[in-house]
Amino acid sequence: MSAKKRGRTGEHGSASDVGERRVRRLHEVSTAVHRTEPWQFDRVIAVIEHCAARDFVREVFEHHRGAKRVFTADAFLAAYLLTPMLGLPMHQTKVAEVVRGWSNSQRREVGLPSHVDISYKSVNDALRRLMTACRSPRHSEWDERAVAQALLDATLWNHLPTGAVALDSTDISTWARVRHRKPLVDTDPDSPPPPDHPLAPPDPTHPHARRRGHHLPDASVGADGRYIYTIDIDARMGWRSSEFEETIFFCGYDLHVITDIPSGPGRGPVVHVARSMNLSPAGSHKGISGLPAVQVLGDRIGKPRQLIADRAYNFVTNDKFAIPVWRLGYTTIYDLHPNQRGTHPGRDGTHTIWIDGTLYSASLPAGLEDLDPIDVDMKDEVRARTERRHQARQAYAFVPHGARQPDGARRYRGPAVPPARVRCPNNPTSMRAPHSVPTTSCTPGTECGCGRTLTLNDTDYPDMRMPFQHGTLAWEASCHRRVGIESVFDRPEAEPDDNASWVLPRLRNPSLHPARGVRPRCVEPADPARRGRPPAERSTVGAGSSGNRNPSAHRAGGLASIEPTRATRNRRLPLVPADSYPARHRNPQIPVADLDHPPKMTNYRARVRQIYCSYHVERAAR
Repeated sequence: MSAKKRGRTGEHGSASDVGERRVRRLHEVSTAVHRTEPWQFDRVIAVIEHCAARDFVREVFEHHRGAKRVFTADAFLAAYLLTPMLGLPMHQTKVAEVVRGWSNSQRREVGLPSHVDISYKSVNDALRRLMTACRSPRHSEWDERAVAQALLDATLWNHLPTGAVALDSTDISTWARVRHRKPLVDTDPDSPPPPDHPLAPPDPTHPHARRRGHHLPDASVGADGRYIYTIDIDARMGWRSSEFEETIFFCGYDLHVITDIPSGPGRGPVVHVARSMNLSPAGSHKGISGLPAVQVLGDRIGKPRQLIADRAYNFVTNDKFAIPVWRLGYTTIYDLHPNQRGTHPGRDGTHTIWIDGTLYSASLPAGLEDLDPIDVDMKDEVRARTERRHQARQAYAFVPHGARQPDGARRYRGPAVPPARVRCPNNPTSMRAPHSVPTTSCTPGTECGCGRTLTLNDTDYPDMRMPFQHGTLAWEASCHRRVGIESVFDRPEAEPDDNASWVLPRLRNPSLHPARGVRPRCVEPADPARRGRPPAERSTVGAGSSGNRNPSAHRAGGLASIEPTRATRNRRLPLVPADSYPARHRNPQIPVADLDHPPKMTNYRARVRQIYCSYHVERAAR
């Protein structure tokens, strides 16, 4: 051996050592495999065949330089649709594991050769290529939001809309850790007043203004002028309704979802599917962020074309949400914020007043001006008494006198215009009504608003105008149909099958992001026979993998994710009797029969872990 070769070998090690470093060791090679059942694969293929973005994805994958792309467009779409369907987190490594679990017949169906191994690099390269095409001006009609909506529409191709939808947003915490001890929740100023919290800015209209005694965090500022507290540069701070030991502030995203609801009160039940979505950084403008979810529906929503939205959407400036939604042809129904309720004067010379978004004649009796809205916590006799007072006030209201015109104008007739609902001395025709009709206190010969016909425009309180009075039983029955959107957001946090993502993974743009926990829900309890096999049987993990023991590690419940240690996950816990009161009381969704079978308890491990401690403490106390 020459000195030069001996020196090179001595400097970097022996030739056998160099060869060993080039070969990946067995424990470094991922052997995790997630099998796909035939019925699951058939469902995904049906979705792909009805997807409007299929041709666009094919064009992106086929238009390239160099060797032929092995990972086809159909295989790419099938892999990303099956990953959440199998209850796996939306990670690209999991997508590659799902592809490795396909049979030869399943590979042939999506044009994937049986001998080709799809790696993480192949998945990542395909996703990056699609992201570049969505941002390219060559495909102006397709962006990230359009591709995600096309996949969502394909899953609902045989589910017709009901004609009424509900809109609301839910919080999704970021995967990254907040790196500042006291972050400032700098939400958009055009939003409901922030809560009384130390992290709230002293002046919501100028959240970044430096004031004496107010500490601003030393954090970078994004292009939107808001602070970035994590390595996830798209996540922002926002407020939320805290539940289950959550904080009222979080760092992440707001997912705006539209779901189907019954077309009218008393109708249904309706399967609450996610009709459209839009993801935005937390704390963003609710109206600007929620409007794209409404616009993408187009003309698919038929009559009565009603939209029930949360109060956060009608509290913003009218030209940001309320007026654009009206121009789309929707009839809006809201729950008013306490700051919105009250009496406002009408136009000069019309002798009218506005009360909670409804126009009344100024002859309204004084005792009917300030009425409490009907609440679910009211007793039956209080509800009946409040409804009678609302109906007495309804007689003095202006009602529509024609359809809304394309320019936004709409005619409204007063209470004394035939058919009269009140008897007014200044309108002789109305005095012909029976004495059971209320008589106004108007002075004869003095102008009043009872017999007028007015034209209202879109600028006249569009954030509060509804087809009925706010606070009545009719309003309550119609507005409370929005519980369907709460059913979409409601899910058991630790159930693996509920951690599925229903949109494409993030393509650097926050309009596409893993939306954990958003899945179709029904008003009635789901039939166990429809749910198919348990999650443990739908996903088979091959040799060399520990499986998905904790699929909900990044729970949307706090600023940092807490994952149980290895010792906690592998600990064999004693069984709880089926008739145990603590187990059924704290977690009634666990079937009683499953508590007697240890193999079935795998799916409930995360939830049952919270039950055992309290159960054995109570047992020891007895």
